[in-house]
Amino acid sequence: MFDRRALIDAIILVGVTIVASPAYTQEKSIVVASTTSTQDSGLFEYLLPIFKQKTGITVKVLAQGTGQALDTARRGDADVVFVHDNSAEEKFLAEGEGVKRFPVMYNDFVLIGPKDDPAGIKGMKDVAKAFQIIKGKQACFVSRGDHSGTNIAELNLWKAADADFEKDRGPWYKSIGQGMGATLNFAIASNCYVLSDRGTWMHFKNKGDLQILVDGDRRMFNQYAVMLVNPAKHPDVKKELGQQFIDWLISPDGQKTIADYKIEGEQSFYVTNASPFLFSEIVLIDLLALVLAIATVSILWYVVKKIFPDDVKDLQFLLTFIVVVVPFVIVIYFGLAVINYDTIAGLSGWPLALPLDSLLSPLIVGAFAFYVGQTMWLWWDWGKLRKPR
Repeated sequence: MFDRRALIDAIILVGVTIVASPAYTQEKSIVVASTTSTQDSGLFEYLLPIFKQKTGITVKVLAQGTGQALDTARRGDADVVFVHDNSAEEKFLAEGEGVKRFPVMYNDFVLIGPKDDPAGIKGMKDVAKAFQIIKGKQACFVSRGDHSGTNIAELNLWKAADADFEKDRGPWYKSIGQGMGATLNFAIASNCYVLSDRGTWMHFKNKGDLQILVDGDRRMFNQYAVMLVNPAKHPDVKKELGQQFIDWLISPDGQKTIADYKIEGEQSFYVTNASPFLFSEIVLIDLLALVLAIATVSILWYVVKKIFPDDVKDLQFLLTFIVVVVPFVIVIYFGLAVINYDTIAGLSGWPLALPLDSLLSPLIVGAFAFYVGQTMWLWWDWGKLRKPR
């Protein structure tokens, strides 16, 4: 006898098996609207397969200029943005389009030009001066002109060079509205100067007759950050998967993976949230300056007490020491920490480019703590000198 119920049960079982099979399981994926340099530098080609292997999440990249990437996110067409224009990122957050900004990594921009260097800027450390010379000699300069992070950085450098493009732009300045790769190719073909992020330039194969002519100016610092698109504004955003990608990027594992990416043995990106030390490199230098400053003030105070045993008991003498000597020591040691960071970094293998706020913030805090602490200690020791024995 034909068992109809058994046939139905068998069909249901087969259907459930098919639907539950990996081929029919919905793929875990997110869309990341990203600056082109993370793609053109080869970083994503290296990074994303590792992330997928660890999490099973596929990252689909929309490689665009930073301005376009943020606009894509504003339309709700991406789950995460990975860009490098701090002011545009802050505006994006202020509009409520993003949840939170997480710094991920940094490198620097480089000013590239022909080997024969018609403007004569090779080796300059003042990038604004180099831009002034290029403009003054009307040497060919090609700009991406696409509102990307690199384009915005270039325009800021022109402002630093006091160039008013509303009045002064001439035929020597080519704005082509293309990505970094196309802009570099244009520079090669036309013998032009061009600004590029270092990672893309390192990964670029057809360098032709171009070479790096100017780098190392702190105004060429290039910070990358990642943000989750606000799911409250865009309900289709894959909040959990997107945040998982962000969390991995800023985790010790993600940071080490980024730092391990090298092009021909040279590191392309330096990570923001990882250091081989207990503290970041600049905080370590800050602590070293703090120790040396404390030792210097202690030695000077000891010498003063020995040479002027009576004068040192006078309140005016103490106040002069606090107002003149202690700040002088602060300027010497903490100033040297800022000025000589690159020298120390070169000897230690640390990154040469750091943002000014990363340099100044811990140093200002350290200097203030040092001044308050030394004032209290000097006052306490001076009080002991005045007590009759």
